[in-house]
This record gives sequence, structure tokens and C-alpha cells, in this order.
Amino acid sequence: PCGSVHRHLARRQQQLADQRLLHIDDTERAASHFVLLATTEVTNRSYYGAVPLNENEVTQIATADVRAFLHGYLPPRAGELLERVADQCCSATALSCSSASLISSRSKRVGS
Repeated sequence: PCGSVHRHLARRQQQLADQRLLHIDDTERAASHFVLLATTEVTNRSYYGAVPLNENEVTQIATADVRAFLHGYLPPRAGELLERVADQCCSATALSCSSASLISSRSKRVGS
């Protein structure tokens, strides 16, 4: 199952790259980066699920992780595209859209 999710994510990221919403040379590597960012901190903090994390904490971690991914893969003119990409990443990975909204509103405040 993880392989099919990884392939689906890589295909979706390629679609975003084809639309010039992301700058990706290697979609397999970008998919790996996203999965590692999206899972590592929650896995470590919860001791592999042994210690429950509340929904707010998971949302904050996911928001930071998506933001880190986007900073690495957005094209140079990223500021104007951030909201569109965050919405599409959100729907492609089943992250809460409130996380994408947080990313978008925070980047506008810091001038990204």
C-alpha cells in the first residue's frame, strides 16, 4: 500500500510541476521528501503511536511540514502561487484544508 501511495503522490506532484506550481526535477525524490516531512515528527513525538497527540498538535506539525516542503519546491515566483499550491497539495494528500489556510495566511504576513 505505501508504494501505491508514493506513486500516486509522485504523479500528483508531477501534475503540479507540469502546471508550473512546483519546481520538481525528480518526482520520486520529492514524494519521498514529502512523506518524510509529513510523517517523521508525528511518528517520533508519538513514539510510533504509543503516545497520542491531540489534533491541534498534529495540525501544527502538518502545517509546518507542508510549509517546509513548499519552500523547497515552489518556483521562484512562489508568493503569488502559494495559496493555489497549498489547496492542491491539501486535496492530494488528505491534509486538512485549515492547515493550507494557515500556511497561506502566515506567508502573506511575512511577505513570502
